[in-house]
Amino acid sequence: MRQQTLKKDYIFEGKGLHTGKPVHMTLSPAPVGSGIRFVRTDIGPDAVVEALATHVSNTARSTTLTQNGINVITVEHLLSALTGLGVDNVLVSLDNEEIPILDGSAKPYCDAILADGTLPQDCERRYITLDREIVYEDAVKGIKVTVTPADTPSYDISVDFNSKVVGVQQAHWDPSVDYAGEPVDLPETLVYAGVRAALPFQELQIQRKRVQRVPYLVSHSGGEVAHGSRRARAQFLLRALALRRDVAYVHQSAG
Repeated sequence: MRQQTLKKDYIFEGKGLHTGKPVHMTLSPAPVGSGIRFVRTDIGPDAVVEALATHVSNTARSTTLTQNGINVITVEHLLSALTGLGVDNVLVSLDNEEIPILDGSAKPYCDAILADGTLPQDCERRYITLDREIVYEDAVKGIKVTVTPADTPSYDISVDFNSKVVGVQQAHWDPSVDYAGEPVDLPETLVYAGVRAALPFQELQIQRKRVQRVPYLVSHSGGEVAHGSRRARAQFLLRALALRRDVAYVHQSAG
């Protein structure tokens, strides 16, 4: 299968979810083998941050990439969209440190790119072939990841938030799953936080004139705050897509 890039430039403007800073961002086609690269134009043309797993510096409420002291914050929705659409090479130019939150999802990116399709490039993709099962476990965080050799790729994920509001979420992906054809709005996502963390967050949203259009849902009995979609199926699919994204950028780091 050949590598792919974009057919044209796409421009997005908005504010960062966590910083509240305005940002102008352009997605542009990129050469074969370049991968996904961010350029902080507010710093200079050489302020490049590559989308590699080894550059993940923070995952508290969002994913931050850092390279040579330069940060790009809240990259997860954009990278999920690009991974899900099979885009390998893109130049992302932005004039601030955080990706615009837009509607709080990957939908604006997907809608824009799907309208034009992607551009196959004259180079085959590289793949990692496993010769044994790999298990990673973090007992403190309650995380376990098992990767098993298989003829066909598939992903299964289960998340237990230990919450009456959220409960246990599960998702599955394999090549037969057509996210684009799902009768749900995939990018409508849920974000969860404890009450203590969420209340200041609500105040920030009010100050930023609600850069997100989604309402807050408060459960006093569960002690949790959630905002976002009411469609659980959409969230399950997003988690499977996020897992695919993470595996892809681990692969690129290893390459």
